[in-house]
Amino acid sequence: MTKTQIKAILDRVRTWPEDRQADLARIALHIEAQEARLAPEDEETKAAIAEGLAQAKQRKFASDARVKATWRKFGL
Repeated sequence: MTKTQIKAILDRVRTWPEDRQADLARIALHIEAQEARLAPEDEETKAAIAEGLAQAKQRKFASDARVKATWRKFGL
């Protein structure tokens, strides 16, 4: 796909209803995050992941209210 084709699609996206634009933004962020995951983690990140996995094994999860607040913080 050429840059011109991508620009044309993005121009059309601006005419979509806001909820559909938000859907596309979430998809784009997901794709972008997948690319970022390819980078090796530093020791601090590895420790945070290990802690999160340990908490999950203990069934310690964030409350629905905390999850919603986090989504709002990032505009999702």
